[in-house]
Amino acid sequence: MFKKYIRFVLKICLLALVCWGLVHLYIAKVYNNPSAVSYRIRKESIQEYERKYHEAESLAEKNSDDVSGQNVSGENDRPDKTCMVLIDAYAGGNDSGLVTDDIKEKDITLEVALKTEKLLKDEGIDVFLTRSGDFDLSDEQRIKLADMVGADYNIRITVSENSDTELMGVMCEYSGTYYDKNISNAGFAALMEQKICELARTNAWPVEELQENSWLESSTRAVIVHLGYLSNDKEREALNSDSYQDKLAQGIRDAIIYCIEETDE
Repeated sequence: MFKKYIRFVLKICLLALVCWGLVHLYIAKVYNNPSAVSYRIRKESIQEYERKYHEAESLAEKNSDDVSGQNVSGENDRPDKTCMVLIDAYAGGNDSGLVTDDIKEKDITLEVALKTEKLLKDEGIDVFLTRSGDFDLSDEQRIKLADMVGADYNIRITVSENSDTELMGVMCEYSGTYYDKNISNAGFAALMEQKICELARTNAWPVEELQENSWLESSTRAVIVHLGYLSNDKEREALNSDSYQDKLAQGIRDAIIYCIEETDE
């Protein structure tokens, strides 16, 4: 009887071992197959875009209601519309962006975007992120979300690389199509660099005006912030560190706060 019990237990253990092996084989060969992973990310990205689309749609309706709340005398019987900042963390999902030594642009831009969002919300500023996770969006989808939200500030966060591995520092791009009598877009881009570089203690490159860029072609203040160079060993290590990302986010926040205060005067 005891021998039969032992044989039964051994059969169960063997069956469990076979099942365990089959499960791990499935995970390795099927579930974690690059094409399967890519498919899941793409499916999740579509769902994320739909969620973001509805979020943007709700914000657009709210802003429309705020405008319609003005009475004939021009006085608003609703509270003033809160300043809105849209932050676009470039790359994401199946699009890793620039990659060096397994450090990916999509991870850096998302972390800085999330940190900036928290800092701005602490100041009572509304923030909309085009992506808040590891999802990929097309440029058309990003622009669609930005157009729907109609934010006061559109900030795209990205990084750079160059064959000259000694290059390092922050650079901002802007469009001259938007005009504000208090602070021009070029002035805002330069301010952004100044605030970031003061905290990050890195180089500030001359701001550049882009004649054609769909992200910058809007009726609002918009900049593309290049946080640094992944091709530079020292800067790449910094960009991947939590403390340096905190400084970058603080710089972006400081520039926006300064600009808001100046334009409200």
